[in-house]
Amino acid sequence: MKIFIVVIVACAALTQWIEGAPQGELDLVELVRNQTASSSHAIEEFGKTMNDFTQDFLTEVWKDEGDNFVFSPFSLHAALAVCTSGATENSNTYHDLLNSLGRVQNIQAHETRYNLLLKAYEDPAIQELLIFGTRFWSAQGYQNRIEEPFQKLLKQTYRSELTELGSNPTEEINNWVKEKTKGKIDHIMDQVSGDAKFLIVNALYFNGAWTKTFNDLPDHQDFTYPDGSKTKIPMLVRNESRHNSAAVFETELRPNVRFTAVSIPYEDQGNIDQFEMVIIMPEDHRELLFLQSAMNKSRDIPHSENIFDVAQKALDNQFRSKKTIIMPKFSIDSKVDVAKYLKRMNIEAPFSEGGFEKILADEPLKVSQILHRAIIEVTKDGTVGAAATAIEFVPLFADFGAPEVITINKPFIFFLQDRIQKTIIFAGKFGGPARK
Repeated sequence: MKIFIVVIVACAALTQWIEGAPQGELDLVELVRNQTASSSHAIEEFGKTMNDFTQDFLTEVWKDEGDNFVFSPFSLHAALAVCTSGATENSNTYHDLLNSLGRVQNIQAHETRYNLLLKAYEDPAIQELLIFGTRFWSAQGYQNRIEEPFQKLLKQTYRSELTELGSNPTEEINNWVKEKTKGKIDHIMDQVSGDAKFLIVNALYFNGAWTKTFNDLPDHQDFTYPDGSKTKIPMLVRNESRHNSAAVFETELRPNVRFTAVSIPYEDQGNIDQFEMVIIMPEDHRELLFLQSAMNKSRDIPHSENIFDVAQKALDNQFRSKKTIIMPKFSIDSKVDVAKYLKRMNIEAPFSEGGFEKILADEPLKVSQILHRAIIEVTKDGTVGAAATAIEFVPLFADFGAPEVITINKPFIFFLQDRIQKTIIFAGKFGGPARK
């Protein structure tokens, strides 16, 4: 307990010192933060919080999106982190968004990790496989109204461009996403709201070749559906490659059920297998249905296991060895209404209460929609994937807009005013023509 108190006092003292420190000393603080965020412990914690986010969101999407779906936790998490950075501290919106990000309940820790992560992803060697970009759009006349600290955060931490929307905002955003994803996603938004003041949009493109390519099996193989029925499908095979690892594990989520985890790495310039695909398959064909239910229940149980944590730990304990892998090639294209699922996860305040004073201090904002699209294609040569996330902000008290034809056919009040002198000359009520 004494150590805990000392840490809290030290942090409070550091915060007070930072507020009054000169720039040179602030640079030193930034250096310390970056070194801390670069530690293996910080990276591990970020990985676990990303796993939390992935499992929670996967559990919700699972209910509605059919047998095959895909989403990008990185794209979504990064966009929501930007939102959290713009939320008013200690507001319901701030706490809701922070809770959605996973177990790390400190937005400064997320910001520092994203600063280092996105800087690392600017490496040309990484960009041979993965391209990621963020853009923050503002309505005309609003760019100069963005709070200066938030502008700095967007540029330096999230590597985001700031752009003012033009005359055709929907086309402009869709074209940017299309360019970033090399044409894989040519459409993310149907219509930018006329009330929209800001939009956060990110896009990523991944194109990785397997360290050893697969071959097509000459004959179609059985694939078993959750209900036990079977079908013949084309399969890929990779014989006795050392560039993969596999493990069988169990998890508290489903006791006495065996899962197989397989990691299949992608080729990179450093030959370090930085990117990989991990497949988690239960032995029983019915088991995914029970796993989804178990993950849903586990959200209300503190410190419950995460399927991604357990699978990764099992794989980390294995040496890479010769394995033959047989798997289907597949292609999935998913469009996800993220706002619907976040509300189910009790993330309500951003959509109803607003609370984004760090973005704009003099006009209350709320999130109106969060759209996400992801595409993945797995072939014998490797994997191509693309994803985009768009978050739209509108005024908390939105202008609903008037219809083009207005019929005054009900009782009304009225006033006649001097607009320049701000003087009402007449005011009254009309309840209808005088009755005879």
